[in-house]
Amino acid sequence: MRDLYKETFDQVRAPQALKQEVCSMTKQERKKAFRKISGAALAAVILVAALAGTALAVSAPGIKEWFDRRWEESSGGKEMEQAQEQAILDLTQDVGESGVSGQQAALPEGSDDGIGTEVSREDWGSTALPATETPEENRNSVRVTLDSVTVGDSCLWMLLKVSGSYLPGKTYTFAETDLDGVPVKQIDGLGIQMKGSIKYSKDGCRVREDGTLELLIQYQTMPGSTSLLEGGDMELHLKDLLADRELVCQGNWDIAFTLAPVEVPEVVTVDDFMLSYVDPAFGDFTELEVQELEISATGLRYFCAPEDAGRLLCPDVALVLEDGTEVGAGGVHASWEGAPETSRWVTEYVWKLPVTPSRAAALRFGDTVIPLP
Repeated sequence: MRDLYKETFDQVRAPQALKQEVCSMTKQERKKAFRKISGAALAAVILVAALAGTALAVSAPGIKEWFDRRWEESSGGKEMEQAQEQAILDLTQDVGESGVSGQQAALPEGSDDGIGTEVSREDWGSTALPATETPEENRNSVRVTLDSVTVGDSCLWMLLKVSGSYLPGKTYTFAETDLDGVPVKQIDGLGIQMKGSIKYSKDGCRVREDGTLELLIQYQTMPGSTSLLEGGDMELHLKDLLADRELVCQGNWDIAFTLAPVEVPEVVTVDDFMLSYVDPAFGDFTELEVQELEISATGLRYFCAPEDAGRLLCPDVALVLEDGTEVGAGGVHASWEGAPETSRWVTEYVWKLPVTPSRAAALRFGDTVIPLP
């Protein structure tokens, strides 16, 4: 914060002594000092505070820009409330770790899908490097940077920035994506451990004006896993960049990072709730008695009786906010809470962006809108 004010002061014409005084004084000193500052000096301090606020907004993690765009699409252009914006920022962390590997190149001749020609993995290699270091031998290699992350109880959004020059209009993914260090679910009685899954989406891919690529990917744990909000050391593994399923860069990228613990955000809980849904394909009406329903900043979770396992897995679910904005779900997992067949069945949806649960007015399953009590 001291550095932020120092940089901001450079843009303001105010006495040097005043700059130093504001940077160094404590809260108690600040109250006393304001009684003695002249009107002109006070105006300079107010301008400094305004500029500092602007600097803080500009320095918000890059992933926030993606959620701003999704909010604009969901709300029809409504201005984001401060509480909604804070809900995103509270769960977001800068990372800035990179991996360097391979080299962007044309597809091999005679290959229909770019995968027919085998290239030695030793030739392509993979080296983890600080984001600020670009050795001469790696200047033509492809750098993948984990720019920032947003974490929820059972989900983790990750913003990847890929160096090089790419064509707009294509869907870019990595052929293999894995995340180590995340919680795993223990299947009681079967001795099985289950990790979650990583999802790519069409609206999570874009080529910037300078030709570089950005990917917003989403990891979701299995229901019953330990919360991701506890943080920990993790490592993201990526292999072979594809464009519309065709190879554009062969290589491996390993990016280690630390997820800081996050305070558990607000959760709205409803007991004994009835969900209903009309299947648009068959017109079947389904009702499901929910024992417990939770709406968090990042998703929806509900529990039902063991005999209702597998029911009401609707592909089109959204949270309706008080102002009419609908925030859709971008992923779903379902599983037994504990032992198979005997424990409660848990279904978890992840919102497309973090929300403020206290602003929730209803849930929409397909064409059925269900008001919240």
